[in-house]
Amino acid sequence: MTTSDFKFIVEAKIKVNMNSKENAGIFLKSFTPEIDSIPMKRSSLEFSKNENFIEFSIKALDINAMRASMNSILNFVNVVNESLNFIENSS
Repeated sequence: MTTSDFKFIVEAKIKVNMNSKENAGIFLKSFTPEIDSIPMKRSSLEFSKNENFIEFSIKALDINAMRASMNSILNFVNVVNESLNFIENSS
Protein backbone atom coordinates (compact mmCIF):
# COMPACT_ATOMS: atom_id res chain seq x y z
CA MET A 1 0.00 0.00 0.00
CA THR A 2 1.14 3.52 -0.76
CA THR A 3 0.18 6.73 0.97
CA SER A 4 -2.18 7.55 -1.90
CA ASP A 5 -4.29 4.51 -0.88
CA PHE A 6 -5.15 6.08 2.49
CA LYS A 7 -7.95 8.55 3.12
CA PHE A 8 -6.53 11.29 5.34
CA ILE A 9 -8.75 13.21 7.71
CA VAL A 10 -7.34 16.37 9.23
CA GLU A 11 -9.02 17.75 12.34
CA ALA A 12 -8.58 21.08 14.10
CA LYS A 13 -10.23 23.04 16.86
CA ILE A 14 -10.16 26.82 17.11
CA LYS A 15 -11.26 28.68 20.22
CA VAL A 16 -11.71 32.44 19.84
CA ASN A 17 -12.13 34.77 22.83
CA MET A 18 -14.62 37.48 21.86
CA ASN A 19 -14.00 39.36 25.17
CA SER A 20 -17.65 39.31 26.28
CA LYS A 21 -20.79 37.19 26.08
CA GLU A 22 -22.45 39.99 24.11
CA ASN A 23 -19.69 40.04 21.47
CA ALA A 24 -19.80 36.24 21.23
CA GLY A 25 -23.56 36.44 20.67
CA ILE A 26 -23.14 39.12 17.99
CA PHE A 27 -20.52 37.00 16.27
CA LEU A 28 -22.74 33.92 16.33
CA LYS A 29 -25.70 35.87 14.87
CA SER A 30 -23.44 37.22 12.12
CA PHE A 31 -21.64 33.97 11.36
CA THR A 32 -24.57 31.53 11.34
CA PRO A 33 -26.15 32.79 8.06
CA GLU A 34 -22.72 33.13 6.43
CA ILE A 35 -21.73 29.52 7.05
CA ASP A 36 -24.46 28.36 4.67
CA SER A 37 -22.90 30.34 1.83
CA ILE A 38 -19.39 28.87 2.25
CA PRO A 39 -18.90 25.94 -0.13
CA MET A 40 -17.46 23.03 1.85
CA LYS A 41 -17.13 19.96 -0.33
CA ARG A 42 -14.04 18.52 1.36
CA SER A 43 -14.54 19.75 4.91
CA SER A 44 -17.14 20.09 7.62
CA LEU A 45 -17.55 22.65 10.37
CA GLU A 46 -19.29 22.70 13.71
CA PHE A 47 -19.31 25.70 16.01
CA SER A 48 -20.75 26.73 19.34
CA LYS A 49 -20.73 29.55 21.87
CA ASN A 50 -19.39 28.99 25.37
CA GLU A 51 -19.46 32.13 27.54
CA ASN A 52 -17.09 34.63 25.82
CA PHE A 53 -15.74 32.03 23.41
CA ILE A 54 -16.71 30.74 20.00
CA GLU A 55 -15.41 27.22 19.46
CA PHE A 56 -14.94 25.76 15.98
CA SER A 57 -14.36 22.11 15.14
CA ILE A 58 -13.18 21.45 11.59
CA LYS A 59 -12.71 18.14 9.77
CA ALA A 60 -11.17 18.06 6.31
CA LEU A 61 -10.19 15.39 3.81
CA ASP A 62 -6.81 16.99 3.16
CA ILE A 63 -4.51 19.74 4.37
CA ASN A 64 -5.50 22.12 1.57
CA ALA A 65 -9.17 21.86 2.48
CA MET A 66 -8.25 22.44 6.14
CA ARG A 67 -6.23 25.54 5.27
CA ALA A 68 -9.08 26.94 3.17
CA SER A 69 -11.62 26.33 5.93
CA MET A 70 -9.39 27.89 8.58
CA ASN A 71 -8.73 30.93 6.37
CA SER A 72 -12.47 31.45 5.84
CA ILE A 73 -13.18 31.24 9.55
CA LEU A 74 -10.28 33.46 10.63
CA ASN A 75 -11.07 36.09 7.98
CA PHE A 76 -14.67 36.27 9.16
CA VAL A 77 -13.54 36.48 12.81
CA ASN A 78 -11.28 39.36 11.81
CA VAL A 79 -14.09 41.23 10.01
CA VAL A 80 -16.45 40.90 12.97
CA ASN A 81 -13.71 41.87 15.43
CA GLU A 82 -12.79 44.99 13.42
CA SER A 83 -16.46 45.94 13.18
CA LEU A 84 -16.95 45.56 16.93
CA ASN A 85 -13.80 47.61 17.61
CA PHE A 86 -15.03 50.35 15.25
CA ILE A 87 -18.39 50.49 17.00
CA GLU A 88 -16.79 50.58 20.47
CA ASN A 89 -14.37 53.35 19.47
CA SER A 90 -17.11 55.41 17.79
CA SER A 91 -19.23 55.61 20.93
